[in-house]
Amino acid sequence: MEGCPDAAPLVWEFFQEFAHDLRRGMEPALQAGGLVSILQVVMLGVLTRKGPQRLVDLSRLMNVPTSTLSELSDRLVTEGLVTRRPNPEDRRSVVLAVTASGRRTLAAVRAEGAAHVGRVLRRMDREVLDGLLRGVRGLRDAVAAERAESGAAADGSSPCL
Repeated sequence: MEGCPDAAPLVWEFFQEFAHDLRRGMEPALQAGGLVSILQVVMLGVLTRKGPQRLVDLSRLMNVPTSTLSELSDRLVTEGLVTRRPNPEDRRSVVLAVTASGRRTLAAVRAEGAAHVGRVLRRMDREVLDGLLRGVRGLRDAVAAERAESGAAADGSSPCL
């Protein structure tokens, strides 16, 4: 960063633009699954990886306010993508769990997102792509180190990176 003071703003701006582009590329799969928010996709992913969760635990894992997740989970329940059941360990709370339909929807959205990214990556020269992958791996490691240092909950990372 010392030799490139413009790196952080440039990377920030790119990720914002790319996230918007990726969302647009996944729109058909999101609509087909009854999803209105990328956070719902993240919720399905966390519930798939971690298993059933109390809303407060899901909130902690995702670093998103419980009130926000409560609204999003209502829609997931309505769409049949998630179930909400009383917590067998504490009747005062509920547990959210992804359904088979939720898993299928998550797989479809991920496939659509991967296909969109694949189309973009195919436009890149192999040497540039190799450099990008090294950079993404380095960025992933730096993010993990930042999370560990700040005590933030890590939600897991891709085994491919």
